[in-house]
Amino acid sequence: SPLSQSLQHLAPSHAMATVDMRRLETGAGGGYDAMGLSKRVDDDLDDDGRPRRTGTAWTASAHIITTVLGSGVLSLAWGVAQLGWVAGPGVMTLFAAVIYYTSALLADCYRTGDPVSGPRNRTYMAAVRATLDESKVKLCGAIQFVNLFGIGIGITIAASVSMLAIKKAGCFHKEGHKGDCNSYSMSPYIAIYGIMEIFFSQIPGLDSMWWLSILATVMSFTYSTIGISLGVAQIVGTWSLVGVAYIPSLN
Repeated sequence: SPLSQSLQHLAPSHAMATVDMRRLETGAGGGYDAMGLSKRVDDDLDDDGRPRRTGTAWTASAHIITTVLGSGVLSLAWGVAQLGWVAGPGVMTLFAAVIYYTSALLADCYRTGDPVSGPRNRTYMAAVRATLDESKVKLCGAIQFVNLFGIGIGITIAASVSMLAIKKAGCFHKEGHKGDCNSYSMSPYIAIYGIMEIFFSQIPGLDSMWWLSILATVMSFTYSTIGISLGVAQIVGTWSLVGVAYIPSLN
């Protein structure tokens, strides 16, 4: 009948309009076929319209290693020694459980709604915005910036102390312990590290350089190797597993 022919003529247009609205809402790239029943994803774009992700399980593992294993592992042995053989491993186990739980929560927040096809939350603030109100989003942003500010200060001080230690070690090796090697100031090394940070921050696409993640992973394993080597050296020197002896105050 003429009515059924008209409905058949309008059906593809309605399907295309529905699919186009979904594409606008999700920001996905690519197009759709003539009937609007399947999506043709652009080879260069992901389902959220951004450049296609090319990471693998290996690269993701490398990023996780660089995040978890930092220079802080060098002082981990001292911290565990302060706690003792009972509280030390217990606290480490507790921290591991907390990290696992929060990581699982973070993974669940990566997409809103459907865990496979829902909109992606590319930032912490986007994940908070998808679940909580705007005040919580501002709080999340404030915490992130304060955290980054503190990490920046801590890393700058740690790098400056390390450079100063190398300078002092060279001085002691050259002049002996009677030399005036403790008069060096840390300020020049702070300035040097700050200038280096400014220089590297101007490199475009620094976060996308594949070799940078490999270098960071190698450094993470280097930190761990140094820590293990120092621990083994202590055991070989005394042939015993001991903690830090408690020295009562003279007062």
